[in-house]
Amino acid sequence: MTRFSSLRRSLPRSPVLLLVLLLGVGCASGAGARAMVALDALPAGCPVSGALHAAVALGSVGGGRETGGLDNPHVSDANLARALRLTLEHHELLGADDAPFRLDVQLVELAQPTRGYTMEVVAFVRYRLVAQPSGELVLDDVIPGACTREYEDAWIGYERLRLANEGAVRASLGSFLETLCGAAAAGALNAE
Repeated sequence: MTRFSSLRRSLPRSPVLLLVLLLGVGCASGAGARAMVALDALPAGCPVSGALHAAVALGSVGGGRETGGLDNPHVSDANLARALRLTLEHHELLGADDAPFRLDVQLVELAQPTRGYTMEVVAFVRYRLVAQPSGELVLDDVIPGACTREYEDAWIGYERLRLANEGAVRASLGSFLETLCGAAAAGALNAE
């Protein structure tokens, strides 16, 4: 009897079963920062060249969760912060630490299905915009973003879930930008 006899006996005899086990174990990865960036055009009339240009400093970002090897995909704090930074940079809203406003962000909930062919995720993200240096709270909203991914988008379940996570956060970021632009256009953003 060789050293590997007991190992051979414990492995599944069916190659198909072995393939399913290898594909389904420990392969989940968290949401990627670049995939969560909201690149869509800002609403018409958004004062990016005026009141909002380089006016937002990124403050604290939290509520995320690292993805473990056998866990469902999640959104980490680091990737959420990077996605926020890239989104604000893309739209020329990101300013220095002493910008007129500080944005604090908290991922309140990432509502995910446990399994299924269709994966719908809703990200509930809290955005707090604070005027600097007064500390006056200008905006404090929980803005949901939803995304659905079908079997055709990715045939492996955890991959569909990761794509849906990314899309949900991206949708929430896009809705926040619309809210921010609306507040600025209405004159509700006063940093003094």
